[in-house]
Amino acid sequence: FDHCSLSAEPPTPDRLRLAVGKESAGEKGFFEVYDEFMAIVGAQKSWSLAQKQKMQSLRNHLFTFDPAMSFATLSEDKLYDFIAYLQTPEAMHLAYPGVEHGLKNTTISRMLGFLRHFLRWANDREYYKGRLHDRFRPNLKGLNVKTVIYLEWDELMTLYNYDFSGNRYFDLARDVFCFASFTALRYSDLRRLTWADVNMSANAINLVAQKTSKRTVVPLNKFSRALLDKYSEMEHKPTDKVFEIQTNSLFNRYIKDAAKLAGIDAPVRIVYYIGAERFDEVVPKYEALSIHAARRTC
Repeated sequence: FDHCSLSAEPPTPDRLRLAVGKESAGEKGFFEVYDEFMAIVGAQKSWSLAQKQKMQSLRNHLFTFDPAMSFATLSEDKLYDFIAYLQTPEAMHLAYPGVEHGLKNTTISRMLGFLRHFLRWANDREYYKGRLHDRFRPNLKGLNVKTVIYLEWDELMTLYNYDFSGNRYFDLARDVFCFASFTALRYSDLRRLTWADVNMSANAINLVAQKTSKRTVVPLNKFSRALLDKYSEMEHKPTDKVFEIQTNSLFNRYIKDAAKLAGIDAPVRIVYYIGAERFDEVVPKYEALSIHAARRTC
């Protein structure tokens, strides 16, 4: 009803039916099928929370672009219009109100991959009769220009040895980042890492990776071992987590601030495209750091 009010179009039974994902009585609509896809495939593939959020984000964008989206009206022209919408600030406003640019081409390309996955699934179930999941491959600029951010050895040692004793949040963020740099563990595994996964006598970590669902054995070096020794001094149970890590976004904010204090400020050039327009930014390295940079550092 809010959408009808904003677009000055009267709410009708047909528009209401489309809005909740039904193209006609007794027939499943685009968004109803999408919700079914998320429920079924999400369970089959054991999607992580992050993956569910990405698929939900795509649904939100599709619905904002066209609440009346249907399989019958889906075409290459429609998808090019969808790309054009994603390149506008309005698309960014769903998550970041006030931003003056649209989504980066790399983000759009990833979303189109998710959309093709959905259409392929819908086609297999005979909800969708087209072949856009095979044919639609738009040429988006700048998909291979992403700057790989990591720490050089001297930068890593500077961060590792910096005294953050006055700020326990920075101290923890530094320890987790450095631990990931010495073990290549992903954020999802670091958050779940318990003392039962750590075998000090074997000098290794033994766990089932969240992303791959495969058992992984990670040897410890003197640096990762020292970090574990630091936290093992506290009283704990085997089921206790090794690190009490914050949310991904909060952690990334802390590690940026900690690295800034430690002087990790070498200039880094970031290049990206929105549509056909190229953007160049030179930022200090601490601004570009995230937990995934630790895995790249390793």
